[in-house]
Amino acid sequence: MMKRTILSLLFGTASMFAMAQNQTVSHVVQRGETLESIAEYYNVSVEDIDKANPNMDGVVYVGLKLNIPTSSVQPKTFSRDVSIETSQTQELTPERAPIRNVSKEDKKYSASSEDKKYGEFIFAGELGYGFIKGSGNFMFEGTIGANYTLPYNLYVGARIGYNSANYNGLIEIEGESINAKQNCHFLQIPIEFGYSLKNESEALGLIPFVGFNTNIGLSGKYKQKTLGTGGEESSKKLKIGGKVGIGARVGIRVHLMGFDITGSYQIPLNDKQKGWFGKDAFPEISLAWGF
Repeated sequence: MMKRTILSLLFGTASMFAMAQNQTVSHVVQRGETLESIAEYYNVSVEDIDKANPNMDGVVYVGLKLNIPTSSVQPKTFSRDVSIETSQTQELTPERAPIRNVSKEDKKYSASSEDKKYGEFIFAGELGYGFIKGSGNFMFEGTIGANYTLPYNLYVGARIGYNSANYNGLIEIEGESINAKQNCHFLQIPIEFGYSLKNESEALGLIPFVGFNTNIGLSGKYKQKTLGTGGEESSKKLKIGGKVGIGARVGIRVHLMGFDITGSYQIPLNDKQKGWFGKDAFPEISLAWGF
């Protein structure tokens, strides 16, 4: 009788231990949480969480669902009441999940604050000045639009605005190349794709990007010296209405307290763009926001 009782107790203890080992909870990662903070909250190790989530590869992001092995140890309590049900598996909703600050040591596993903006449209604008090759040559642009945030801190954006180019050099007029000064006005539509790398407070950051600029001609004029007039210049209209120039752009934005100081290169691609801005790539500086 005593032997049977002892065996029953041992079997019951082993069964309870196995159930405790297999018990898990499902946790949805919230902004600011790290593997270390989640492990500390549940009184388990980071290695235990890694083993329970073999496809995680040591990286967490906002919205990721983790399996947490709880064993027999109860989670730590915080000032905010978060109850753990006794069922085998449960999910902590965003309203119930703990929020923790990110330390410098947690950067490797940190769920970036940029993920909070995932799927949002953000108003954006830019004012730029380009240094077209040649004495007295320059470009000015002003555009407004929006950026759409993508996963992994990526974004895609489009804007519309005004562009004016002043170029002194060899231009083509009615199939003939002449040396003249021209001033052109365009409707500009820039499209860009970039990566936003900012610190946790989003006050500082670097934003590399690439894009394409479409310039649709509005109006223009050119000045040419007239022979026999002692160097007097005559002004004539340029027929550029509706004509399209295309250029590429590559650069980097330095994000400072909500504004973006930008350095980039404009690269003319088609013949119209080269005729308006010159054949060579040229640098541009700009002040932007919304990136």
